[in-house]
Amino acid sequence: MQRFAKFISRVREYNQKHHDGFNDLFFLVENVPGAEDATLRNEYGVPEYRLDAALFGPCHRDRIFYFNWAPDRIPDDEHAAGGTTCFEDGWMMPSMFKKGIDAKVMTLLASKGRTKDDTLHKWKIMPGMESAIQPGEDRPARHGEYQLIDINDRERLMGLPLKYVDQPVEELFEQLRVALTVGMEYNTEWRDAVPPKYWNFVGLGPEEYSFGIDDAYDDYKRISLSLKERNQRKKVVMKDYEYGWHLIGNGFSIPQVRHHRLIHFFFCGLACV
Repeated sequence: MQRFAKFISRVREYNQKHHDGFNDLFFLVENVPGAEDATLRNEYGVPEYRLDAALFGPCHRDRIFYFNWAPDRIPDDEHAAGGTTCFEDGWMMPSMFKKGIDAKVMTLLASKGRTKDDTLHKWKIMPGMESAIQPGEDRPARHGEYQLIDINDRERLMGLPLKYVDQPVEELFEQLRVALTVGMEYNTEWRDAVPPKYWNFVGLGPEEYSFGIDDAYDDYKRISLSLKERNQRKKVVMKDYEYGWHLIGNGFSIPQVRHHRLIHFFFCGLACV
């Protein structure tokens, strides 16, 4: 956001120089609430346009946008679909379990701690406890079980095809597990056993992604990903499903869409894209 005004000025200069003075540059900028940019409003006359994805689907994702064309009217009412519509096998939103009323899922976030947020649980009624909820009463918690929303739930909530993130992440971690095992058995640097196409995907290097064994892991088949992104001070250790949650939580930023497409190019082929 801080560099956006400079970018706009440069593109306008280019257009005036090479396109007979044409300077109608259409732009779209997205960010999270709280990151409003007064420069866009004051210098370009573009106010913040705030919109929550819950108006169109089953999951909250509140964002601000800047653009320089007339927007469509924001819907008056929320979309009818709640989070329960994205769950299978009898799982439901906590409010549906407790009161019989569906609700939207809170925003799916990317940091390891927030991917396991208390707001991201789903509930299921245990067999024999399916009695109707009486008006003004809540279903007792002892009548059900709960767990975190899983990776396939999160794919559906974000409008992604089933297995779009789950499948390539699972395959990636399996290949890395094999490579790690080879490295340990033959006294070889395990990264050397990873095919080059995986280098392109993970950007193996000291400042980007690296892989290792989770100090707390209890499954010899499961390795962990030590992830340090450019806005982080230290690496965060993630298992396969946690890494999938992380990718989905970052979903739909331009770099993330490119990242998802790269996953499928390497692991699934064009049929999955």
